[in-house]
Amino acid sequence: MKKPVDGLDDHITDAFSVVSLLIAIVAAYLAAIWPVVTELLNRPRPDVAADRRQLAQRCSAYRWIAWGLTLAGGAVAAIMLPLVADVVNAIDTSEAFSTLRASVLVFFILLVGAVVTAGVIASRLGKRASKLR
Repeated sequence: MKKPVDGLDDHITDAFSVVSLLIAIVAAYLAAIWPVVTELLNRPRPDVAADRRQLAQRCSAYRWIAWGLTLAGGAVAAIMLPLVADVVNAIDTSEAFSTLRASVLVFFILLVGAVVTAGVIASRLGKRASKLR
C-alpha cells in the first residue's frame, strides 16, 4: 500500500521541476504588468481627444497582454490538472499530512487566482478603452 503513495510523491517532484518554472513565469508576468495596469485604469480621463486616443490604445495593448497571460496561465493550469486530480484522489485523512501534496493544491489555487485576475484585468482594460473612444 505504501508503493502508490511513494509513486505519487515522485511524480509530484518530477512534475514540479517544470511546472514551478512555468508558475513563476506567470506570476512574474502578472507582477510586471500590475503597476502599469493600475495606472491605466486609475488615470483620469484626459480632456484632449488625442490624449484619450493614446490612453485607449495603451489600454487595448495591455488588454491583449492580459489575455495572453490568461491563456498562458490557463495552459499551465491544464498541465497541472491531472496531477491535482491524482493528489485529490489520494487524500487520506488517516495518513500523516503531506506538505508536498498540499503544496500542489496551494500552487494550483494560486494559479487559478492569477488566471482569474488576469482575465478581470483584460476585461476592465477593454471597458476602459471603449469608454475613452
